[in-house]
Amino acid sequence: MDGNARWAKQRLLPITAGHEAGVEALWQLVRDCRQLDIRALTAFAFSSENWNRPAAEVDFLMQLFERTIEARESELDEQVSLQGAAPL
Repeated sequence: MDGNARWAKQRLLPITAGHEAGVEALWQLVRDCRQLDIRALTAFAFSSENWNRPAAEVDFLMQLFERTIEARESELDEQVSLQGAAPL
């Protein structure tokens, strides 16, 4: 999920709007994969370099991940599992 900040800046939006749009794009991709019976999807949502971002932005991203998972829990059935590649 690279380029969310650039996307927002190009549209004169706050960076947080870019991150929110990135999450929506990812969830649309998950839905599309399910419809197409694609059984595996890998998404890199937060890299080690992201820890170098301003603390407020990192906090926003962590809260965004948490809010999104809680809000979309009903979409996470036996066909969808979330796995982390590294501890947060």
